[in-house]
Amino acid sequence: IAYSTYDLDDAFKAEFLSPLKILSIKKETQQKIFKEINMSSDKDYSSEDFRTQFGNIIEWLFGGFLNIVRDVTGGDDVLGNTAALHNYSQNIMKNGYDRSDLSSFLVGKFIRNVKIEKAKDISLTKVYLTPEIKLAVEILKKISYISLINSPRLKISEFRGKVILKEIFNSLYEDKLGYKLLPYDYQKMYLELSDKDEKRRIICDFIAGMTDRYALEFYGRLKSEKPETIFKPL
Repeated sequence: IAYSTYDLDDAFKAEFLSPLKILSIKKETQQKIFKEINMSSDKDYSSEDFRTQFGNIIEWLFGGFLNIVRDVTGGDDVLGNTAALHNYSQNIMKNGYDRSDLSSFLVGKFIRNVKIEKAKDISLTKVYLTPEIKLAVEILKKISYISLINSPRLKISEFRGKVILKEIFNSLYEDKLGYKLLPYDYQKMYLELSDKDEKRRIICDFIAGMTDRYALEFYGRLKSEKPETIFKPL
């Protein structure tokens, strides 16, 4: 439930995704999502099950705008309806209160469909979602994954992150005096060790303790043309 709702909220906030984009997901992408869900599920959903739950998701996302969605290709004021639909979609991305309302609505709907099958042995008690709601949850998870994790924008950041961490590690270990770039407490631990793998582990522990911001700053001080002042402590 958390992955299907709060990741969706993040995708909206970062403008990787919008309700309108979900509405206009290509048929090929829908089929791919349907296939992947069936491959990983213990239930064999039909294409009709998928269409029904995808339609429900659209209804939940657009609420009172459902009639606009249905009339978007007809009616007396097609242009006005389309503009209203677009404005609503943009508002969900930019208005935190509306996104919170939507997330709360989805979480509430999903939680109310959690079932508990009690057993005498508490460890054997089953907690599960109804098949219909589980399918809806899985659809939203897949949509969030495709729009966020697999997006080119995030893949670039992911690749950049790997490059930065490798460069930091190599600077600290490959050079014979690289350990002197470590804070004094880590230098002490590093020098007390003789095994190369353990020395590498100390460096890995130092890097693992970095926040994203600190890692970028540290990398900048090593490699950037505009490094931070040398008087700033590690």
